[in-house]
Amino acid sequence: MSIYRKIDRNKIQFDFIVHKTGKNFFEDEILKLGGRIYRLPNKRKHPFKYKQEFLNVIKNYKIIHVHSVYAFTYYEVKWARQCQKSVILHSHNSDAKLLRKIIHYLFKHLQNHYVSVRLSPSKQAAKWMFNEGHDKVVYLYNGFDTTKFQFDMNSRIEIREQLGLANNDYIIGCVGRLDWQKDPIYLLRLFEKLKANDNAYKLIFIGDGSYRQTLERETHQKGLVNDVIFTGSVSNVPEYLSALDIFVLPTRYEGLGISLIEAQINGLPVFTNKDVPKEAVINQNMYLLDKGDSELWVDAINKELNVINLKKRKVNLSDFNQYNIETVVKKLQNIYLQLLS
Repeated sequence: MSIYRKIDRNKIQFDFIVHKTGKNFFEDEILKLGGRIYRLPNKRKHPFKYKQEFLNVIKNYKIIHVHSVYAFTYYEVKWARQCQKSVILHSHNSDAKLLRKIIHYLFKHLQNHYVSVRLSPSKQAAKWMFNEGHDKVVYLYNGFDTTKFQFDMNSRIEIREQLGLANNDYIIGCVGRLDWQKDPIYLLRLFEKLKANDNAYKLIFIGDGSYRQTLERETHQKGLVNDVIFTGSVSNVPEYLSALDIFVLPTRYEGLGISLIEAQINGLPVFTNKDVPKEAVINQNMYLLDKGDSELWVDAINKELNVINLKKRKVNLSDFNQYNIETVVKKLQNIYLQLLS
């Protein structure tokens, strides 16, 4: 959506195929910007109807931009190419659970035969989605308005007041889906160990997902209900980042890890899995740790919390130029225009 907001819509217009029946988070904004939304039937339950409607939708388009985390998009890519469309395959992941991984590897080599342009935010995501050693991958970072994520003292004070947190509370937080990939349960168990060292520690989960009920139940079982906050999905992530003191994301894998970059722009010390793509490491505030050693995480976070200095939260935005939305939009728009020429 950040690209759609900024791209020259007199030259390029986005329309969207979605697979969920309910209203999407960005639906009103898409319609306001002139986009159309096509809802297709469930592919597994109604495969023939799905194909028919998919082909009917794409017949009036020249470019089909497929955003994919697994090669389960093989049929859409194949059908679009067989209809003489230019197909952009955009990788957004670098791993999966075992069964999905097996299916992915079965289809990814077939899928690559039908792709016009290969996009990826990192080398890991490129290796995951495209054939080994492919030399035609275009690296396109996930662009956003980097200026919005700079530390802001007023936001820090306001969010803490809203959440009932004191100025001298030490706030640990993460931004992301509450699901298996992001591994929020690992973070909750880290926090339990951290809490034993200092009663002023608090934890904020910013986001929502399938693991929320499990996390809430475990929070009650551990007696941490007064120390852990679940915000759900929010539209003002930068303000919440300013309220934090430490950012922790024990993710199992990432295509890039955009929340890690947003946290670095905010000047936060960032602790994450050592296996995240190296493209996500921008400054020295990023700590890559082995998830097999939870005590290492506890010691490192405790050490950083003891030397918090809000004056150091200001960063040099030029270090993040490759993620600036204007830069990314210009690069992607040129790709579209070349395909249309």
